[in-house]
Amino acid sequence: MNTLKVGVAKTVITPPVGTRLCGYGFRQEPSTGVLDELYARAIVFENGSTKLALVVCDLIWVPKDIVARSRRRIKEVCGIDESNVMIAGIHTHTGPDLDQCHPSYLDCVVEKICGTVAAALHRMTEARIGWAQGSCLAGVNRRLPNAPHGVYNLYSDPDGIFDPTVAVLKIDGLSGKEMGVLFNYACHPVCLGWKELNISKDFLHFTHDVLEKAGDSNYVSFFLQGCCGNVNPRWQWDRPDLSPAPPPAWPEEFARRLAETSRIGQLLGAEVLKTLTSITRYETDVELGASSRKVTLPVRKDMPDQMKKVIASMTGNSQKRPGQQGDAYHQVAAGKNEFETEVQVFRIGDCVLVGLPGEVFIDYQIELRKRIKSPMVLVSELANDAIYYVPAAYAYEQGGYEVRVSMLPPEAGKLLVDSAVAQAALL
Repeated sequence: MNTLKVGVAKTVITPPVGTRLCGYGFRQEPSTGVLDELYARAIVFENGSTKLALVVCDLIWVPKDIVARSRRRIKEVCGIDESNVMIAGIHTHTGPDLDQCHPSYLDCVVEKICGTVAAALHRMTEARIGWAQGSCLAGVNRRLPNAPHGVYNLYSDPDGIFDPTVAVLKIDGLSGKEMGVLFNYACHPVCLGWKELNISKDFLHFTHDVLEKAGDSNYVSFFLQGCCGNVNPRWQWDRPDLSPAPPPAWPEEFARRLAETSRIGQLLGAEVLKTLTSITRYETDVELGASSRKVTLPVRKDMPDQMKKVIASMTGNSQKRPGQQGDAYHQVAAGKNEFETEVQVFRIGDCVLVGLPGEVFIDYQIELRKRIKSPMVLVSELANDAIYYVPAAYAYEQGGYEVRVSMLPPEAGKLLVDSAVAQAALL
């Protein structure tokens, strides 16, 4: 009998105002305020023989070095094997630029990740889980062939490849008391845009607000970012229905940008709530498992000019900041023609959770859900590492933004997917 116990917790990791924000290289100004707090959120699952810890941080990603340090601290403090810990970012573009943060902030993030897992362990209680899947059109493919700023370039394509699935895992105590929800959806959190100077989770603030207001003060909602490499919010600023499609009508007014951010976030939150109410069957005897494998990825030989400039700026730079240790860019700048990353898989009862290390095209999420023999597959990009864009193979012939800023060749995505499928088959 594998009686399930679960603990959940969250801790604020908001950086100081004045921290430079991430996501847009041309946005150099310091942050000027906080729209909403950033958190590290942890779930610990235990069935008597196995413990798994999942940590989701409200950051653009969690650098490889910070993941390694956090896993070591969790092992020291909580006794959970490093291979049984997955750490992911939500990919907000209004969080701290981790390359520019003071090392003391990164040290604090490590300790808070560990502390949040410790708090979740302290709150462990016998639990049950149920799952269901919904559908939401908060996101949309962003590679319109005749986009106004270049072919396949960052513009809504309602006919493009997309996965509207909202995968929902409900966590209750055995008494029926609701403890939390883990939900998985693919969409870039970029509604506030490059003009924004406030720290924020973007539309996910409003999604979490919808969900956590429906529970008590200890209820925690967890968002896993799906493969959103080619998915943006389905915002009103793009008009692909017009021919030719006009440039995005991005508003200067903060109030209008915030209203659209709220609309997108609430749309997703409402679908998660609706899906939660459909769950009537639960598991308490739950099998848990974890697998992690190193995957060696080649560096593309036809490196785009834009990437050559980035890599050249790092060549010979020995002053790597703590958030950059193990960074794929630095490995390439050091002359390597391949680098190592990680693919991780958890089994939680009937559910399989896949952790991939980069900004992955939605095509690979769809493929994983077809190939993994499980009724419920959750896919988290930017898990345990950040190797930047992983475009689908066909995109290299089309071009577009994501291909111009990728160091990887067309076969890289298949290597990651094949590793995940093989690991899932063994759990």
